Amino acid sequence: SVVVQPWRQYRLSVWIRTNGYEMVGEARAMVLDQRGQALSYNDLGLKSTQDWTQANVVFNSLGNEKVNVYLGVWGGKGGTLWWDD
Repeated sequence: SVVVQPWRQYRLSVWIRTNGYEMVGEARAMVLDQRGQALSYNDLGLKSTQDWTQANVVFNSLGNEKVNVYLGVWGGKGGTLWWDD
């Protein structure tokens, strides 16, 4: 979990690269509160093959002092996806 200040707006920034990646709509960068409620909603706008591209997720901490950050793919198939920074 990540410590945050309540009622603040934050930006999660990540660099993503893909090569022949088949599940572009299923890659997620999510921020959840301690109960599992989503604090962020986004479409990373990935392409099947792309060079390093910065993606941003904006969220408000609401009344939370800790949040959970998840980067990943659920139900992935073929191709390669890299996350950095």
